[in-house]
Amino acid sequence: MLTHKLITVLTAVVGVTFGGWLLAEGPPAEPASPPRPMTLPKSPNQILAFQALHLTLIDPDGKTPPRVREGLDRTLGSLNQRLSPDGTKVAAHVTVSSPEGGERKLAILSLIGNEPPQFLDLGWHDFAWSPDGSELASSSFVPDPGQKWHTTHALFNIKTGEKKPLPFPPNHVLQDWSRDGRYFLTTEFDLSEARPATMRLVPTRLVLLNRDGTEYTSILGASKDVCFGRLSPDGKQVLYTTQTRPTTDSPGAGKEELAVVDIATKVSTLVADVPLNGRRFRICWSPDGKRIAYSWMPKFEGKPEDAAGQEFESVLVTCDPDGKNVKTIATGKGPLQGITLDLVDWR
Repeated sequence: MLTHKLITVLTAVVGVTFGGWLLAEGPPAEPASPPRPMTLPKSPNQILAFQALHLTLIDPDGKTPPRVREGLDRTLGSLNQRLSPDGTKVAAHVTVSSPEGGERKLAILSLIGNEPPQFLDLGWHDFAWSPDGSELASSSFVPDPGQKWHTTHALFNIKTGEKKPLPFPPNHVLQDWSRDGRYFLTTEFDLSEARPATMRLVPTRLVLLNRDGTEYTSILGASKDVCFGRLSPDGKQVLYTTQTRPTTDSPGAGKEELAVVDIATKVSTLVADVPLNGRRFRICWSPDGKRIAYSWMPKFEGKPEDAAGQEFESVLVTCDPDGKNVKTIATGKGPLQGITLDLVDWR
């Protein structure tokens, strides 16, 4: 097996401040319209990771060398990349050089052959592949004339290049697309006070939407602040990260955790044995839903200036959804502010 040339990348991070959630109850409604039939590609069982400032493909056993396609000359950001269902392409945030500086775009990069990058006329904040890999859905934050944030949503056909709007509410952000094509996982935000200068985004719920933008069911709310969420392959659970907001009365607040919520019962279970000093969790499910993967790095408790010159280890692990049977498959060392190992996707 060949070890291919790695891609130089530029870290792009968006800060998000979270608020409280409300728990919604009640039986889910039937979807507004059935999806079109899809022929699903065979999973390559590969983990896509952002390792040592390079984009890499790693086998889940961690034994084979990482690899990507040679010859890509675009700069990628670590905020979000998604591996296509068949493992042949990566949808990624990129920065394209120009005389005015760098321009951020959403692009599709081929991992086989010499196919050039395909740049999409889509927002670049969050996106997800359709189950068959023929489409890409995207959400993007944009300011309105009053300089407050709202979101726009679009669907892009990879083969034809056709772009059409998705009728999602202007305060939802896409998180994932169910493997049966029926639902979209989104985070609902309170954007009433959110402005570009502050980027203060307060989530209120984690929701499943039908393709026509109507609500299928509310999944999660209440006391914890969800950062990211991913649907299990069978569509019955959501793996998500939380971060409680620090207060003077709650010395343990500010801790990041991983949890799995059952969509039908709305019951959440913490993933066991997650490092107590962990931060920057990135998460995903294995293609068969029997394992999860997450990356983490240690939280630095000192002053920022005290971290200068120090190295910190980042870790990529797989485990059962309950946190048991942990296996470390990759590690990396680097400065606190640099991303040395960041999980992206598993197909």
